[in-house]
Amino acid sequence: MAILLTLNTDRWRLEIAGQMRELPAFLPALVDSLAAVAGTAELQLLDRGTGMLVPVASVSQTPPLFFENTVYDCYLTSSSGEA
Repeated sequence: MAILLTLNTDRWRLEIAGQMRELPAFLPALVDSLAAVAGTAELQLLDRGTGMLVPVASVSQTPPLFFENTVYDCYLTSSSGEA
């Protein structure tokens, strides 16, 4: 399983891992994404071309990441105990 997404704040970190699925031909290459988090956060998504996590803007266009009938593991860790 690859880490598909990380979202870091000063108090907690979210990682979502799962299988990188091939994009079906009927899906658009890019979709609008929006990450809404109160405060300052850094969002990184897996880049299909390089296989590495890259920073993205909170409002941007990215390839689809999640698919139905696919298992994803979510890891939430907190440095402050407030997650």
